[in-house]
Amino acid sequence: MRRELDYPPFSELVRIVVLSTNEGKGAQAAAQLASKLREKGPPDLKVLGPSPAPIHRLQGRYRHHLLLKVKDLASLRPLLLTHAASLSGSVHATIDVNPVNMM
Repeated sequence: MRRELDYPPFSELVRIVVLSTNEGKGAQAAAQLASKLREKGPPDLKVLGPSPAPIHRLQGRYRHHLLLKVKDLASLRPLLLTHAASLSGSVHATIDVNPVNMM
């Protein structure tokens, strides 16, 4: 079942959490990031989301997350560093490879 659904150990999971003090800006940045990843990512990349994180607001910041599934993490790394690092202003992202917790 894990193989059919592309879950580890048959692929890599990457969780990106976009954080912002402004809910609208955070949601928009997460949507733009997802769009760029779908457009420029490797052919086997699956992008799930963005959606509000289960704990949507934490310490005054709104959180939206994406889940990425990819066979070869090395092919995704430069794209992640370029686009997740290019978020501006009050919007930031955290990247967690093979996350243990999805909260």
